[in-house]
Amino acid sequence: MTPAGLILAGGGSTRMGQDKAGLPLGDKTVLRLIYEQLNKVTSHVVVNSNVERNGYENVSDVIQDGGPLAGIHAGLLHTEADWLVVSACDTPFISKEVYEVLLQSKGPNTQVVVPYYQGRHQPTSAIFHQSCLAPLERILQEGERKVSRLFDEVQVQPVVRYGSVPAPILEEHFFNMNTLQDYEEAKQMLKTSQARRHL
Repeated sequence: MTPAGLILAGGGSTRMGQDKAGLPLGDKTVLRLIYEQLNKVTSHVVVNSNVERNGYENVSDVIQDGGPLAGIHAGLLHTEADWLVVSACDTPFISKEVYEVLLQSKGPNTQVVVPYYQGRHQPTSAIFHQSCLAPLERILQEGERKVSRLFDEVQVQPVVRYGSVPAPILEEHFFNMNTLQDYEEAKQMLKTSQARRHL
């Protein structure tokens, strides 16, 4: 079965001062850019948000105030797909090539495939199996909010090498946009990326 996609867009965007998902980049919003890329590797994409996102299939947290963990929980509950491909709404330049590497890296007992980039794990760019649902729910009910807490409970496949994926694509995929300064950088990155594609 083709995996489903989930965009985590339930945060408060406090450091940005405004809704990150709705910010324009080029002729699209950040949310639309992420949505279109996830659609290339999944059967359908849903958005986890505490506000209605017009034009998207929304899923709300079942367990409140649980951060990204609660969003992943809601996404797994909502879909019948075996795997859920996750993206945060502050990574506007995600790449299907990176997710394809993650999907190809899972083994028969893998429950989560977690990418590492520049020595740091990237849990909101991971893929999660349906079997994560029960431990995830228990952890949330215990009051835990960190996604990494789940990794102590399940079979994790780390990914540190991305084969033939070019370095600029990796840098863009893991670029995190939290502040207005990051947003200005994202605008320049978009111009550079578009220029590179047209070479």
